[in-house]
Amino acid sequence: MKRILAGLAATLLLAVAAVAAVAEPARPVHDPLIADVKFGVLCAVAHKGQQPAPGTLNGFIHLVDETTDFDWPERQVLPAVLGLGFGVRVKAAPDVQIPFAQIRVFRPGREAPEYWETPIGDLGYALAFFSFDTEDELLPGRWVFEGWDGGTRLFRAEFDVVPEAEGSTEYLPCVSAIS
Repeated sequence: MKRILAGLAATLLLAVAAVAAVAEPARPVHDPLIADVKFGVLCAVAHKGQQPAPGTLNGFIHLVDETTDFDWPERQVLPAVLGLGFGVRVKAAPDVQIPFAQIRVFRPGREAPEYWETPIGDLGYALAFFSFDTEDELLPGRWVFEGWDGGTRLFRAEFDVVPEAEGSTEYLPCVSAIS
């Protein structure tokens, strides 16, 4: 009987650990070529223009002021609502310049990532983000941002997008601002 209870307890602990692993996005990780990775959620920001990005579904990325910061830093869970964005700000280690870093964004349910190139250097932060601009982009699930230099993964950050009804109300001022 003790053996059965011990086996059940071990199975229960493994199941709880597996659920916890799926429930929380992992903290961002980065290569020594990267000095810092900041991450979080932001309100929709004014776009300064567009840059062609044939590796994305839209064929372009929005350009914003590079000093744009997160309204909710270090948040990795957000509701799927128009007007919210999320992503990373990345700074290279001293004396490191990566002129053609490839940013990859994995959407839930898609095997292939969207991607574009951006410079990452040691003098300032490069911003890579995704904003919910249209209804078809509101995909709940795990979203992953990665930066690559050739075969070297520079960083990885995970975000969980939850259905609007399950999301925090703290983001409402951001959402009402665009309504």
